[in-house]
Amino acid sequence: MSRNRFGALVILGFSIAYGIIALNLPEIPAFSDSVSPSSLPISLSATGIVISILILLLPAESVTATPKFTPEGLLRVGFLLLLMISYGLAIKILGFLVSTILFLGIGFWIMGERKLKVILLTATITAFAFWLSLTQLLRIYLDLGSLGKIVFGLLNLD
Repeated sequence: MSRNRFGALVILGFSIAYGIIALNLPEIPAFSDSVSPSSLPISLSATGIVISILILLLPAESVTATPKFTPEGLLRVGFLLLLMISYGLAIKILGFLVSTILFLGIGFWIMGERKLKVILLTATITAFAFWLSLTQLLRIYLDLGSLGKIVFGLLNLD
């Protein structure tokens, strides 16, 4: 059995267990819409089940080279882990939008992108589109962070 098929079996088992747990989530009376707190977990579970079954059923590609762990790759992974921890801490201070732009920009730099224009445009557009969809379409409140509250307070915009 190839690694891909073994991984697909693991994901299939996890997705089935996750779906069973999601189906047993209690319903909240305040949610009278068709969307409930269990909607996203159920859809994630269904997606995982479908993708893992497709991996198991479709013919496997022949892999000519096995990936190797290099010191540069492990260093990159370590920096990305530190960046994720820093993002979790920075979001409380800088707010969602600023910390996400910084997170994406630094992440692109760590992964090897060196064109500053590409980094800034991609990180800014991605973070802003995600912020816009969360706050305007899904009506999810995202904290401004301590710095944002200070700036908005100084500008009398709160």
